[in-house]
Amino acid sequence: MKDYTTELYEPAAVRADALVADASAAALAPAQALAAWKSRVRSAWPEVRVESVSAEGPEVADVGSTRSVTAQVVLGQLTGVDVRVELIHGTVGLNDELEMPETEVMHAVGTGQYAASWTCQRAGRYGFTVRVVPSHPHLAAWPEVGTITWA
Repeated sequence: MKDYTTELYEPAAVRADALVADASAAALAPAQALAAWKSRVRSAWPEVRVESVSAEGPEVADVGSTRSVTAQVVLGQLTGVDVRVELIHGTVGLNDELEMPETEVMHAVGTGQYAASWTCQRAGRYGFTVRVVPSHPHLAAWPEVGTITWA
């Protein structure tokens, strides 16, 4: 019988067990593969950039307005599997900061082109930015790689 208590209360332990599972000589253990992936991503990251961002929809939105954003991203030696392109959006505050920002994952719609849209939940002036972060199934969180690219 499976012990769900460990999964619910010890996610780091469950993740650690998964990373060292099947460490046979014939195949790299998941932890070794993750370390190799991190090294490859860090080496290739200087080539990652957001070349352009375009938006459709009103800058000053009514509740229920839809905005769409498209970004052209250069990944260099990396692929779309190695990264996640995210749209960060929210109403714009008095000091031009995003208030209560929300994150949407942008989806590939062409070679190097990513798109996302959202429905405005509040009225007012809306702003956004795009970021590219590393992505891997065994990564606890993207900041552990130490790389990020902003538009």
